[in-house]
Amino acid sequence: MAEPTSFDLNAAGLDDGTLDFYALIQEPVDADAETLRAKISALYNEAQANRDHRNLTKRREYQTLLDLLPRARVVLLEPEKRARYDAYLASAKKGAAEVEFDVFMSDLLGLEETMEEKTGLLGVQDKPQVARARVLKVPEAAPSKAETKVKVPQLRPSVPVAALAAALIGFLLGAGAGWLGLGDAVPALLLGVIGAALGFFIVNRRPRTGIRS
Repeated sequence: MAEPTSFDLNAAGLDDGTLDFYALIQEPVDADAETLRAKISALYNEAQANRDHRNLTKRREYQTLLDLLPRARVVLLEPEKRARYDAYLASAKKGAAEVEFDVFMSDLLGLEETMEEKTGLLGVQDKPQVARARVLKVPEAAPSKAETKVKVPQLRPSVPVAALAAALIGFLLGAGAGWLGLGDAVPALLLGVIGAALGFFIVNRRPRTGIRS
């Protein structure tokens, strides 16, 4: 079994709240960037593997490392930030820091640099949790009026009333035409009966239902 990578959380915290990242990872202030990079990556991988350690004390230590190491990496591996941090750390150890450590770090890291972005720079990354999108059931579109044909009854007078009216009109027209043309009552009545029959027949031939779009 591989030996744990050395680190010291107790030595990392100064009395004024300043974090000494060099003491945290147990490397000298003058260590080169590659040495610091390798040590930070090794510690981060180890912390990832032991974040659920069965020993509660160890678990808390590794979880604290997972929070601190991304900041240590950004601060110590970017030359400009490291130079500013080294100067601040030297002042803090003398008790002459001009601003609080939290204020200094906020200015050094920049508000635009989120901890999620810094974490991705280290060895083993957390697996991103994919948010489950809510699946909304889209209702089916109702058919348009042009696509729907509904059978509706035609509104017309009842058959007996319409038939009687048509027969009466046909009888009057036929009788009148016969009387005027022939001058005899019998042929006129005969034409009236024929006209009534035609009127009755025409009315009954009309469709009772229709299709409306």
